Amino acid sequence: MMRIKVTETAKIQAALDDVNGRAIADTIHRAKTVVDMAAFAEKHLATIGVLKKNAASTVLSWCSGQAKSAAYKGKFYIVTRVTLERGKNGWYMTNCQRVELWRQSSGYARLSLPESEREALERRIVDKALSIAH
Repeated sequence: MMRIKVTETAKIQAALDDVNGRAIADTIHRAKTVVDMAAFAEKHLATIGVLKKNAASTVLSWCSGQAKSAAYKGKFYIVTRVTLERGKNGWYMTNCQRVELWRQSSGYARLSLPESEREALERRIVDKALSIAH
C-alpha cells in the first residue's frame, strides 16, 4: 500500500510519473499540485472548525479533469485520481491511479471526515442553526 508524506515531493512526483506516463492533459502531473491540495484541505478543515488533533483519518479523494464538449469523439477520457489521508503528523498520499471519466463529467474533490468528527460537526451546525439570539 502506498503511503507517501506530501512533503516528500520527489516520491510524489515519481508516483505521478509512473501513473501518468507522459500524459499531461487532464492529469494531476505535478507534485506541487498535490502539496497545494493538501494545504487547501487543511485550511478547509480549519474553516469548518475541525481541530488538527481531530482531523486524523480525514480522506481527500480528488480526481482531475473537466467535462468535454459534444465534439469530443470518445465517450470517456483518462484522468488521474489521487487519495490523500490526514495522519496525526500531516497529509499522506495513499493512492494514485488513472481512471476513466464520462466525457460530460468533471473532476471532483471530496473530503470525508471520520464518523466521530462528522457527528460533532453536524451537532455544531444544528446547535448554531437552532440558537436564537435575543
